[in-house]
Amino acid sequence: MKLTKASTILAGCMMLLFMGCWKDVENFTPYQIIEEFEIQELFEDFKAEATQSYFGHSGAEIYIITPKSNVITIPANYLVKEDGSACACSLQVDIIEASTKGEILLYGHHTITPSQTLESAGEIYIDIKTNTDTKVRLADGKSFKLQMQKQGSGSLDDRMELFYGNGNGPLFAWTSADGDPNKWNTANGEEWALRDSLQGWGFGFECFPDSLTWINIDKFVDVPDDQKTAVCVKLPEEYTNKNTAVFMVFKDMNSVVALAGDPDTEQWCEPYGKVPVGFEVTFVAISKQGEDVYHFGTSMNTIDFDHLEEFDLAEASLEDIKEFIMNL
Repeated sequence: MKLTKASTILAGCMMLLFMGCWKDVENFTPYQIIEEFEIQELFEDFKAEATQSYFGHSGAEIYIITPKSNVITIPANYLVKEDGSACACSLQVDIIEASTKGEILLYGHHTITPSQTLESAGEIYIDIKTNTDTKVRLADGKSFKLQMQKQGSGSLDDRMELFYGNGNGPLFAWTSADGDPNKWNTANGEEWALRDSLQGWGFGFECFPDSLTWINIDKFVDVPDDQKTAVCVKLPEEYTNKNTAVFMVFKDMNSVVALAGDPDTEQWCEPYGKVPVGFEVTFVAISKQGEDVYHFGTSMNTIDFDHLEEFDLAEASLEDIKEFIMNL
C-alpha cells in the first residue's frame, strides 16, 4: 500500500515536471540571428578580376610591358626566396594596375598618408611566386626598374615621388621612399624606347624600387595643417562597418580616400583627420545586403571644417555600380 502511494506521488511529480517543460518549449522564442554580409569580399573579387599573370624564370631577365604600357625590368638572378636562399625557379608574376580614380577605388589603395593626402600618377602591385606557390623577393641590395607610363595628356609633374604600400583596408598607408641615401628613390620624368621598335616610345616616370609590393607614384597635396579637417559620413542603421564601404573621391585631382567604419559611433571617418578643406568631393557608399544584392549611394559636396555627410542608398546592380565608379 505504501509502495503504491509512493508510485502515485512519483508519477504525479513526473507529469507536472513534463507539463512544465512542455510549456517552456511551447513559449520559447528563438533569438533571430541576422546574417551580415562582408563587403571586403567584393573588393577581393575586384582585385582578382584585375590581376594579370606573366611567367618567367629567376635565371633570366623578366621584362614585362603591361596593358597600361608600364614597363617592369628585373635582371636575372635578382630574386631569392623569402628566407634569402637562392632560387632557380619557374616564376609567376601577378600584377594589378590602378591609374584612374575608379580603378583605385575598386582594386587599388586609397591615396593618403598619416600626415597628408596624396595625388597619384598611378599605382601598381607586383607579386612574384614560384610554380610551387613559394613567394620570392628581391635579394638584399637589389632593385628593379619600373617605368610608369603617364596616363592621359599633359606634362609630367616633377613633384612626384616613389611610395611603398603597407597594410590593408582604410588603414592602408603609403610610405615615401625619399630620405634613404642608399635607395634610388626619385621618380624621374623620362622618355624611353621600348625594345620592340614597332612599339615605339614610353613617356612617364622612371624609378628603381627595392621591394615587390604595392608601389605608387604620388605627390603630397600641399595644404597647411590649419586647413585640414576630420571628415565623417553617417548612413542609415542597416549599413554597418562590415557590410558597407565608404569612399571620398576628389573632383579635381587623382585622389581617393577610404573611410574607416566605427561600430561605436556608427560613422565612417577619414582615419587621420587630414582632409584638405575647400575641395569638391563625391562620397560613394557600397553595401552588400544579400547574396547578389547591393545598395549604392553618392553625395557631392565641398569639404568644410568637421565635415559630416549624410545620405541614403538604394538597390543597384553590380554592373551599374561599377560603371558609375569607373566614370568618376
